[in-house]
Amino acid sequence: MKKINPKEIISKSYKRMTGDFNNFCIIAAVPFIIIAPIYLFTVYYDEVVLDIYNQKGFIAYVRGSGLTKLINWFILFPLTSAFLVNWHRYILFSGKKPWKYFAIDFSKYTFQWIWTSIKVGLMFWVPALAIMFLIGYFLIRFLSLGQFIPLLLIIYLLSFVFYIVRVSLIFPATAAQHDNSFKRTFKMTKNNFWNLFLVLISFIPIALIWIVLFLLIEFTVGTESSVTMLLLSNLLIFAGIFIIYGYLASCLSECYKVLSNK
Repeated sequence: MKKINPKEIISKSYKRMTGDFNNFCIIAAVPFIIIAPIYLFTVYYDEVVLDIYNQKGFIAYVRGSGLTKLINWFILFPLTSAFLVNWHRYILFSGKKPWKYFAIDFSKYTFQWIWTSIKVGLMFWVPALAIMFLIGYFLIRFLSLGQFIPLLLIIYLLSFVFYIVRVSLIFPATAAQHDNSFKRTFKMTKNNFWNLFLVLISFIPIALIWIVLFLLIEFTVGTESSVTMLLLSNLLIFAGIFIIYGYLASCLSECYKVLSNK
């Protein structure tokens, strides 16, 4: 069974995001230009118009309004998927055929990607929520639930991390239009959990740099809670998310190229 070299994958992916940044920007440009104002509208609507945080609390704020959820699922999710598929394919095929540049790539593999993403979510959340509900019901009925909540959350998070790492290569497989079954994905990632885990958490330095940049801007410009500052800060956050998405897609594509070769 092949094993990936985390150091090599991380090095390749960082070099990809720096040395090939122009092509990344070209591929990401149109989706970003379309998505950014729509995303900022949802921020403005939830935080300024509805003032969800002050009116309904933190949990409701994280969930977002009904309109925001609809926009996220039916506009932002498909457009982001189109960008990620095109970037995955660019890396997988080294910028050559069958990869082809599309301003917005809504080819059939993009719709396969969207469906795969939904399946990945359902395959974890539905059984996990059912099991957690049954455990919670048992504890409420026979024991005290409160003292077990931290333990349940830890088990839930660990299970989620394990699942996401093991299933992560389903995304480049889908972009390449290869066999993207769960069986093949779990077979490919066998004995590679920790290597893949190290690769996936390597985005943290990028996130930290972006946080420092964000704080510098906040301290320089000021911390007024004006609408302009709210939108500018969220635009910076959104740009950082796009770059992290691109980096992680690079990581997964490089891992896939290694593990899919016989």
